[in-house]
Amino acid sequence: MKCAIYPYSDDLYVLLEHQERLIDDIKICAVIYPPSWRKQIYHINFLDNISSGSDYEQLIDSVECVIFADIKDRDYMYSDLLQKAECSLSNGKDVIFCTKIDEKDLCRFKKDYPDCAITVKYENKLEIDDAIIYKHEDIKCAAIGVGGLYRGLNHTVAVTEVSFEFQKKEIITTTVVDNATLTLLGFYQFPTHIFESQTDIEQQVGKLNTFFNNLENKTRCDLMVIQFPDGLMKFMDSTMDAYGVKTFMLTRAVSFDYFVLGTLLEITNIKAYDCIRSILSERFNLSMDACVFQPLNIDRESSDEDQKINYTRNRIDERFDHYDELKKTMNNIIVDYYDDNNVYRTIAEDFIKKFS
Repeated sequence: MKCAIYPYSDDLYVLLEHQERLIDDIKICAVIYPPSWRKQIYHINFLDNISSGSDYEQLIDSVECVIFADIKDRDYMYSDLLQKAECSLSNGKDVIFCTKIDEKDLCRFKKDYPDCAITVKYENKLEIDDAIIYKHEDIKCAAIGVGGLYRGLNHTVAVTEVSFEFQKKEIITTTVVDNATLTLLGFYQFPTHIFESQTDIEQQVGKLNTFFNNLENKTRCDLMVIQFPDGLMKFMDSTMDAYGVKTFMLTRAVSFDYFVLGTLLEITNIKAYDCIRSILSERFNLSMDACVFQPLNIDRESSDEDQKINYTRNRIDERFDHYDELKKTMNNIIVDYYDDNNVYRTIAEDFIKKFS
């Protein structure tokens, strides 16, 4: 099935890199991005054989289906998504919603376009029995966590590549991701709806624990790779936002054997990582087994932690000498670039060596 995906950004290039793994006979033939997002596409080589641009109607003309990607700016872009969905359906295209659509709008689309297939991929909930949410039982399979130091860091590449490295080794691997679009690779969506419930924290931890136990029983996996749903720490002391709470709850629901930290190239001070390592251990009961660096800087003038942390691509080499020194200093920790796929093979081999 020939598909276009909108809105496209670097978060999703793993879908193009692993086209052969996409479910439901999906083949991505076109990617569409809002004009202002064009600057975010650095992995341009993956678009060599893909139609791309910002002309929506032209790019959906030759496809059968449009995939609406899961986005963090849903509230800001919601009216645009509805308009693009209406355009797609009125032109006889099937649609797959990975970003959440309000029930009233979903019902209207199904009523107005009965001949088009409308599929939702978000919130694939496993049944959670409220009667046993206080029964805490650790999952029996091994668990690897992949999380970003701060909110807004993209670590879809890390969680995807780590998972596929284990699958190549014929290890039955179940992967839980924060971005519903990656369910197109056969992954499961993180149950963030649990955090939005009106129950207390203890009940939410219990529901998380039940979710992962149910998932393990359903998939009968040897290994679970779990993408953390939020940043671990805050980068400004002035805010009162309680960063790390979701991570704290997750680490109480699941016992992690190995942890991969996504961080920034601008942070290369070894003392900072001694402090981060201590916080991971003492607050979250996590080790720091691997550290993957993204070539980003925080735009502190534009960032407001209560709203969004803004990152800019690192275009200078002045940090690289510090980075190389950091690699030599961080003993027993894998340190490498986020975009180097070889590091994920090293992580998989390191994990197997430690736990075989």
